[in-house]
Amino acid sequence: MLTSRQRIEQEKASSSLVRLHRALSRLKSPLTMMNTGAHPDDEQSDMLAWFRFGLGMRVIIGCSTRGEGGQNVLGPERIGALGVLRTREMEEAARALDADIHWLGHGPDDPVHDFGFSKDGDATFARWGEDRIVERMVRAYRRERPDIVIPTFLDVPGQHGHHRAMTRAAETAIRLAADETAYPEHFAEGLKPWRVAKYYLPAWSGGGGTYDDDLPPPPATVTVVSEGRDPATGADYGRIGEWSRYYHASQGMGWWPERPDHAWELHLLIGLDGGAHENTILDGLPTTLASLCSDEATSLVKHLVTADAAIAAAIDAFPDREAITRSLISASGEIEAAVEAAPAAFVEAHGHRLSRKLIEIDAAILETEALFERAYGEAECLTPGGSTVLAVVLSEDTNRTVTVNPILSEGVTASPPSEEAGIIRFTLSAAADAPLTGQYPPLWSSLGGNAPVSITLETEVGGRKVTGHFDLETALPVIPAHSLALSPNAFIVPVQRLGTNLSFAAQTEDPNLRINFRTPDGYQIKVNGEQCALSLPKKPLPGLVTLTPEIDDQPAYNVTPFSTLISAAIASSGQRL
Repeated sequence: MLTSRQRIEQEKASSSLVRLHRALSRLKSPLTMMNTGAHPDDEQSDMLAWFRFGLGMRVIIGCSTRGEGGQNVLGPERIGALGVLRTREMEEAARALDADIHWLGHGPDDPVHDFGFSKDGDATFARWGEDRIVERMVRAYRRERPDIVIPTFLDVPGQHGHHRAMTRAAETAIRLAADETAYPEHFAEGLKPWRVAKYYLPAWSGGGGTYDDDLPPPPATVTVVSEGRDPATGADYGRIGEWSRYYHASQGMGWWPERPDHAWELHLLIGLDGGAHENTILDGLPTTLASLCSDEATSLVKHLVTADAAIAAAIDAFPDREAITRSLISASGEIEAAVEAAPAAFVEAHGHRLSRKLIEIDAAILETEALFERAYGEAECLTPGGSTVLAVVLSEDTNRTVTVNPILSEGVTASPPSEEAGIIRFTLSAAADAPLTGQYPPLWSSLGGNAPVSITLETEVGGRKVTGHFDLETALPVIPAHSLALSPNAFIVPVQRLGTNLSFAAQTEDPNLRINFRTPDGYQIKVNGEQCALSLPKKPLPGLVTLTPEIDDQPAYNVTPFSTLISAAIASSGQRL
């Protein structure tokens, strides 16, 4: 739960009028673009700020790893713990850009992870599995349906091998995503083939000067130029990009450019006419709802033309909330009528755009009505068999009937709500066998509904039922009831000097808790209070050996991850963060 000072800082950073303007600017374009990279902080933040806030596109950051193998200028966290930290940093960086995230890697135990610097893509594929990362990239295209894909880095010598592999996979997946015979298991999940309209390479070297590429970049076929300043904040789009990069704090990101970038040169590798006659990145793409139509019926075109006009009127009416609401209600009605009038082929090709636009309109209406203030758990976490209170605070002056529904993780239930003075409370209870929350969520949405617990809010505005998703102030995960710290957390012993016992200390917050370890055959751990003795087999085989600590026969959350390396013989570790 946030402190009062943290809430003040949060409100200062995201005022109601800025949020409203952001919600309206989402409605300007039916296009989606994806920027791909290998690590959190690989995104081209300044360019994305222009795409999202200047052009109104939906922006998705496609990232392959959690940055588990990178540096950390903040503290001692490494590997899994660093991956958790950098995942959260990426989420906040995306929030500053109002962007979505599609993760391809799922932490250090997944083959697709950050294992440290790699010199070439082939070496990276040897660890990740090329087929695996390409399949995940195809899945990302089919799920997110981007019109434009732009990797941040080039696949050239001198680049980080992770970057090279990710760029190569992003290109390979373009053809396969549109192939009706590739990865048929996707279709059983409801996904469909998707053709990315344009695939660009950066026409700059070194990923913005970060690396010394051995080859020059491809020639520019088009230059993206940001125009003016962000209407909501008056800030330069390049500086908004740095507002986002500021959240990559473990990597020392966030700097003040005296003169931010305003232009980004791109090379169209796959797309219309090979880029020969391209004046802007939008050439040949639908920039309005009406421009989605080609040979469709006049009634469909009329509905979408009217919807475009209503959206434009809502944006022009800012900050007149009543006028905005009237226009948005009109726009949503026209889009719904268009969906009903549209032939099946049009819905197949563009139904996802209209569905997304209706969700975005609902989000904008709820922001206009200013019904929701915040939601939070009265504890920082849930534990199996435990409970806490979820509080949802509505606007003090609202007179609308509002329905709030918690969205809960598996094994967590909510009591019927109680309400007092505009604050709705639920008691959340976790079953004794409730699964622990994963540390590496696969997706993050700018429209809310993230983390293990979130809420939906429903109300009626202008005769229309409006629904929106909202996140809690801080996540409310299900975690083990107890923590464990092991000291020392590493042993390095040459094979020729292996002894019969290794000693370490195991500490919990309650000395009365019973500690035990799950060990493989041949290994034994005797626990006497906080002192532990590890007995090794006489001839330990080379390889990784896992010794998993438990408290009262339940998994333990390790404050200090326990990893033991015995030269080329064994390595043992406790449960990773």
